Amino acid sequence: GFFAGLLGVGGGIVIVPSTVLLLGLPQHVAQGTSLVAIIFTATAGTIVNLKNQRVRPKDGLVVGVGGVAGALIGSQIALGIEGRTLSLVFGFLVLFVAIRSLWRIFRPQVSVG
Repeated sequence: GFFAGLLGVGGGIVIVPSTVLLLGLPQHVAQGTSLVAIIFTATAGTIVNLKNQRVRPKDGLVVGVGGVAGALIGSQIALGIEGRTLSLVFGFLVLFVAIRSLWRIFRPQVSVG
């Protein structure tokens, strides 16, 4: 919740590895648990951001509907994948997000004008 509110990262990037490594949960259970936890994290963050007028409700609705549809489809696909493979795919996704974030921070800035 802390990282989701502070950095805007989905809790899954922190929750899934933590529950697998620290609590010993299987990958499928960790991902399912993360999806439930995100409901509470997102609700708390939304309340704070609404209060501070940092939400565009129309855009949030579009992203939310897409997120629900994606979660339903992705969950069904994940259930058909062996746990070790799912862990590997998740690890590559986290690595991709990290590299993309670092690239955006350190890429050369193009001046306009």
